[in-house]
Amino acid sequence: MKLYKFLILLIIIELALQIISLGLFCFNTFRYNNEKMISRSWYSKLPENSWWPKESAAAQAHPTFDIFLGWINAPFNSSHINIDGQGNRITPTNPTGKENKYLIYMFGGSALFGYNAEDKETIPSLLSLALNKQNIPSYIHNFGQIGFTSFQDTLYLQKILKNNVIPNTVIFYNGCNDLFVSATSLKPQRVYNEDLIQKAIQSLPKNEPVANKSFFSHNSFHALTSYLFTYIKIFSYPGNLIQTYIQHNSSKNTDTHMLYSAETIQEISNTIANDYIHNALTIEGLSKEYGFSYLLLWQPLIFSKSLTSDEHTILHEHIDDLRKIYTQTTHIIKEKKLNNFYDFNGVFQTIKNESIFTDTCHITPKGNSIVANEIENILIQNIFNRSTSKY
Repeated sequence: MKLYKFLILLIIIELALQIISLGLFCFNTFRYNNEKMISRSWYSKLPENSWWPKESAAAQAHPTFDIFLGWINAPFNSSHINIDGQGNRITPTNPTGKENKYLIYMFGGSALFGYNAEDKETIPSLLSLALNKQNIPSYIHNFGQIGFTSFQDTLYLQKILKNNVIPNTVIFYNGCNDLFVSATSLKPQRVYNEDLIQKAIQSLPKNEPVANKSFFSHNSFHALTSYLFTYIKIFSYPGNLIQTYIQHNSSKNTDTHMLYSAETIQEISNTIANDYIHNALTIEGLSKEYGFSYLLLWQPLIFSKSLTSDEHTILHEHIDDLRKIYTQTTHIIKEKKLNNFYDFNGVFQTIKNESIFTDTCHITPKGNSIVANEIENILIQNIFNRSTSKY
């Protein structure tokens, strides 16, 4: 009888904890969305850009996980953002059909994908439009993925080349994610949340011999404990409290400002630069093997131009440290004198009284147009070996 009452009590406690958990979830969701609305950049607050927050959130709501590349875009369709079945942003300015067209692959993170921009205003779309207007029949694939680093882009290129459709030119537009992946982690990483992804995969049960596949197997026990400590609050709440206490004690003496000492800045800069250089050398080897030309474009960040009052409102809390890291990284890479490397940090220097950046890395459609124009210039002068009165 006592056991029966004890079980009833446990069920009541569990139901109460579940109700509390649901309430906390609803409250935190509301608070997060409210804070997100308040903290939106100057750009998304403009009436003409009101579509962006909602459509962007919907497009990124259900990404798919590629075991080799990480999180990639899922197919999506809306009025302004459209992603094909392979997870790539469409380029609506491409001509019909690829036959007899100059084929260009473009890789990068969200800046190349077209953050803040509708399909026709992404860098690849604007570049395709410009080249075809120059009577250079071109077809451009936008392989930009949210959060991708140069390391992931290099892997992505290798995966696509296995389809045996070889491009004429491959363009990489990197810098921002390479910076943030390393600068916001206490240890070197090449992918956002690399350590968390690794732990999650390592926690998966390994395949067992057929003879062990019973209710009492290691896999079954692992699945049961994982379920209990994830969904049953009587188990998960105490576990979470203990974990939080341990993490608090291990980090309570850590000063976030000390993470960016002069020595740390130099170390992070070296890590980013060396990884980028190795990726560049891999790309060079692939270009020789497969016979395509390539461009390595180092993207401009917010501290590369004179800022407007709107741009000052979106500065990162560690902007000075990030500037130092990015500047040192750029210097190290340029010292290496990589083939086909172009530093784009100066493309907005002449723009004084117009807002271009919507955060540290992302730019307006006007900014995309300026970048696309620079790329067009490089392609015409160095790849197509043509000159026009425009340049």
